[in-house]
Amino acid sequence: MTFIMFLLQQKESKTCKFWNLSRCNRPDSCDKLHKCSFGLGGDKMCWKPDHTKKQHQEWQAEKEGEQN
Repeated sequence: MTFIMFLLQQKESKTCKFWNLSRCNRPDSCDKLHKCSFGLGGDKMCWKPDHTKKQHQEWQAEKEGEQN
């Protein structure tokens, strides 16, 4: 495993998987970070706090649908 992949796995392990599915029921007391964990390809991850991985996936699907 490369160092970059290790860092990506660390970031993902620190994010709330329930929040990224748009259903964390304890956002004020959750011990995980509420950030998008959408992989952008290669060694990049979105990790922005203003949306979820699920929302990012939906945007990606819309974008791909517009291109076809």
